[in-house]
Amino acid sequence: MIKNSSRYKTNGGWGYARWVGASQEPYGNDEAFNQECFSCHNKVKSKDYVFTNPAKTP
Repeated sequence: MIKNSSRYKTNGGWGYARWVGASQEPYGNDEAFNQECFSCHNKVKSKDYVFTNPAKTP
């Protein structure tokens, strides 16, 4: 996911990405894909649409 409030206005400011399988093939790159992701992430709107907290890096 990438936060860009001006580019992704209809998705809470988030752009989504997904890779499938061990080969990490890209999946989806159009508005339908973004809405597919947003419909699920909308459940955690109160957490800025993020399911988990990022891990701290050393």
